[in-house]
Amino acid sequence: MWRKLFWKALWNGIVTVPLLLWFSPETSVTGALVASLALTVVSYIVGDQMILRSTNNVIATVCDALLAFFFVWVTAYYAKWTLSFTELCVIGIGAGVVEYFYHRYLASERAAH
Repeated sequence: MWRKLFWKALWNGIVTVPLLLWFSPETSVTGALVASLALTVVSYIVGDQMILRSTNNVIATVCDALLAFFFVWVTAYYAKWTLSFTELCVIGIGAGVVEYFYHRYLASERAAH
């Protein structure tokens, strides 16, 4: 489990941290990292453990992208980060792309065992 969570955090961080820093100059590196790690944990529980197990990759990916959009939106609101709707969409889509390939990685891990 920890290895899978590590890869998920790494891949999500590679996408979300730079996008948060680029789109919202008032975001600190620490704030972006914490937001990315929190999104990773929530997405792992909701998207990978609940939705992906009972549906398929496409549905879980769409749900993860929407979750990322709303999670970052709420985080930005409370942290006073300025993110436009378009920027939130880009972050959500970026997270969705990462999740699609992460779900494929999970499927290959399950097939190998």
